[in-house]
Amino acid sequence: MKYININVTPASFDRAVCKVQDALSRKGDAEITLCFAGGNYRLDKAIVLDAAQSLGDKRIRMLGGGRIKSVFCALDTIPTNKFERVQGKPYYVCQLKKMADGRYPGLRTLYVNGKMAKISRTREYRVSSPFERNGAVWAPSQANLETEYAHRLYVPIEAVEEAGVPNCAGAELHLRVEWEYKIYHIDHIDTNDTYVDAQGNRYVAMQLSREEKICGNPILDVHSRAFFICNTTSVLTSPGQYAYEGGEGKLYYYPEGDISDCAFGYGKQTSLFTFKNFASVTLRGLIFTGVEDEILSVTGYYAPYQAGAWWGVFPEIFPHAGAVKVYNVQEMDVDACRFADLPCDGISMVGVLDNVTVRNSRFERIGASAIRVGRPKEYSEIDQINNLRIENNFIDHIGFTYENCCSVMVTKARGARIAHNTILHSSYTAISLGWKWDVGTWEYGEQVNLENVEVAYNYIKSFLMNMRDGGGIYTLGGNVKVDYAPVINTLHDNVVIEDELTCPENGFFGSLYHDGASSNWHTYSNIVVHNPARTGSHPHYSARIYLQAAPAFVGSTEGQAAWHILCENNYICGCKNYGEVFRSQGYDPEQASDMLDYTRDLKEKDTHLLRSPKELKNYPDAVRILQNSGCDASIGKKK
Repeated sequence: MKYININVTPASFDRAVCKVQDALSRKGDAEITLCFAGGNYRLDKAIVLDAAQSLGDKRIRMLGGGRIKSVFCALDTIPTNKFERVQGKPYYVCQLKKMADGRYPGLRTLYVNGKMAKISRTREYRVSSPFERNGAVWAPSQANLETEYAHRLYVPIEAVEEAGVPNCAGAELHLRVEWEYKIYHIDHIDTNDTYVDAQGNRYVAMQLSREEKICGNPILDVHSRAFFICNTTSVLTSPGQYAYEGGEGKLYYYPEGDISDCAFGYGKQTSLFTFKNFASVTLRGLIFTGVEDEILSVTGYYAPYQAGAWWGVFPEIFPHAGAVKVYNVQEMDVDACRFADLPCDGISMVGVLDNVTVRNSRFERIGASAIRVGRPKEYSEIDQINNLRIENNFIDHIGFTYENCCSVMVTKARGARIAHNTILHSSYTAISLGWKWDVGTWEYGEQVNLENVEVAYNYIKSFLMNMRDGGGIYTLGGNVKVDYAPVINTLHDNVVIEDELTCPENGFFGSLYHDGASSNWHTYSNIVVHNPARTGSHPHYSARIYLQAAPAFVGSTEGQAAWHILCENNYICGCKNYGEVFRSQGYDPEQASDMLDYTRDLKEKDTHLLRSPKELKNYPDAVRILQNSGCDASIGKKK
């Protein structure tokens, strides 16, 4: 083993990268250690390090430390004096220069004093209900991709009036369809094409860009779904917001105070580091921030889906942006790092991954997922994670650009421990485990969805803030043939708190949610604090511990019930009866008991119904769970 040690400063960073590339091209095993001095490292291009052609195992260690932090970003600065006050408006405008290719920068993420500014947006509205025209029911859907309906929506006329009809051209439409989330660009508003429903509500035609595919799950239409319009100057009405007219290169910003106190920047590329085919990668004591948002600035739109059905059909919707991207690594250790103010994923990992640890780190204000492990593909040994540890991390404000991104997402895994993490303010699910709702058809050990996975001592609050049909901790997918009863995975000693921010639409959700075909879980000694205001418009769709029965939706989840779920000794605060605790997605709430390995009587005896969290102090076991949940105080706010 050859040991190569390189001391790096911001001034010597490019030379250090060349030394690393040279070491990767040489024969033999090598461990390369980069010791970074404190300071700001501005990357002119994304650093891609690939050991695939190395003759020997290559290990790389990137170490920060000391009082001054090592901060990596990919920002171009915008001089503050380039902003001029717009006459009669509270905001300023800056004219950006064209790039070498004659186009203006594809700016989508503006940084002000090191943090992401908020994009201007309208209030939330809803798309029209289905209506009949020329004898046919108008229904934009996957089946109508080649029709005039595919790129046209009818939206409340108040929405385009708020956004400003002329300003809508080129603006973004953000559309929520339960667990789907779509972002498209608006071509124009056709004010001559209107519709009035039976209640007298007026709708106007919104024409979406025909250059973008209109992707959609055929089961879920867009009628009556929530949406908002963003990136228009007409709704640039709050301090800290911006709007960008990309075709003109005009950037607008509404300062919170004196604009002279603002330092501006925007990302030059969509990732900072990519590591491929290493025997070992270590990142310690580093800060990652300041990139661009490729999915919107280059690809143009985003429309991901659950359960993988459309990922192969529409590869362009693949969420591929991440500050740190990892492919095929035998050992990975991320320790005491910080990922902050990123429009994409914090860490995105795919391929064959062995012995991966993410610990003692902070993830704050991340636009997609804080930690994403794996991709929604069929089982394959070349796309598999073995021995994963996500422990003692502080994760806050995740998924507020791409709102259906989970804070922590793990698809297939053999051997994983997700423990002692504090996860606050999740746009969607806080922890999501597994992929595809299918029942397991293999013998134990032949394939892997989730095997030997432990989820423990996590503290979760304010989840599902924008989306619905998710949970605090969410599992899906069968793990073995249904006749195999023993426990494979455990979910225990977690604290999940529903509050006034949880699922504001009162849609269906579960604090602990075993969805389609989930199997062989032992769910015990968890604390769930229920907010009675979050009961759901359909009570049988909402529960503190949710078990999928799925007899009601033929075609989408038929036959994909959860099986061999052992629930015991859980503490449920704020529920009056057991019917609020265990529910299934069927018309009979009692169906949930059919999936339990314990009888209903024993389950009720071992479930503690408490009126309020104050009563937890009467149970030593519950006090122990509270004291041990979440990350260390030294990492972040614990409660």
